[in-house]
Amino acid sequence: MIEFVDWLGTSVQWFYWSLLVIVVIVLISIAIGSKISTNMRRTRRERILDQLIDGAEGDGPPLDRGAASWEEVADIAIGLLTNMTVTDRRVLAEWLERSRFLKVADRWTTARKPALRLRGLTLLVLTEQPGARALLTEFLNDPHPRVRSGAARLLGYFGTAENAGDVFAAIRENRLPPSVGAMSILRILPQDTALLEANLRAPSSAARRVAAMLIGALGREESAPKLHVALSDVDEEVRRSAAKSLGQLGLPESIPYLRDALDDAEGTLLTTELTNAIFACSSRSGSAPTDAPTIEEELGR
Repeated sequence: MIEFVDWLGTSVQWFYWSLLVIVVIVLISIAIGSKISTNMRRTRRERILDQLIDGAEGDGPPLDRGAASWEEVADIAIGLLTNMTVTDRRVLAEWLERSRFLKVADRWTTARKPALRLRGLTLLVLTEQPGARALLTEFLNDPHPRVRSGAARLLGYFGTAENAGDVFAAIRENRLPPSVGAMSILRILPQDTALLEANLRAPSSAARRVAAMLIGALGREESAPKLHVALSDVDEEVRRSAAKSLGQLGLPESIPYLRDALDDAEGTLLTTELTNAIFACSSRSGSAPTDAPTIEEELGR
């Protein structure tokens, strides 16, 4: 019996030591394989990047991607295109066209995978392909939120003033987060003040919030009366955006409206925004509001 127990113990110990050795060997193999894979991927990327740089200079034969996937080539090309001048982008676009790569990008715009659709769209826009800008507005209706946001960001850089209305429509219909849409419109810098004022009356609180924010960010002093009305909006975030914009505009005539809104304000964030706006407008007028409470007094009330 004792011999059997000793044998069993030895067998179990041998089994665990063998298992430990196997696990160590597997981990070492994974580490070595990962290192080799990383080096191979780095080598592929460097080779593709060299070809793209040559293409941007109008030199070199058509693209030879070797073992690299089209997705790898696309990511490298996008990174390079976004850091190029317009002239260099156009030269590289012609080279990519000769390499038949832009046909691949065009096919991607109808792919099932959202990441592929966004890659294809980005490549077509960066290489200024015909119809690419129109495609951007279509992609604001894409079923995937990441693709819609990507299209909005691209419109911010490559869109025109008319596209600001498209972005606002996407915000109103909850197809775009207000923050993404606002940055896009801000980069477009629409000259149409009527568009901003119209969206201050939109049924969508997100659109009203963005419009109120952009009026101040773009310095549209002529729209200050519309912001005075927005100080009584049913949505607190719209009221806060209106107050912040009025502070950015700094018009002394806004002080009475801000004070009235402050009298009815509830909540620390709105109170602080209104108080800051009052002081900003007073600073521009050259006189401090002697009867206005301090921020500390407002926060403690």
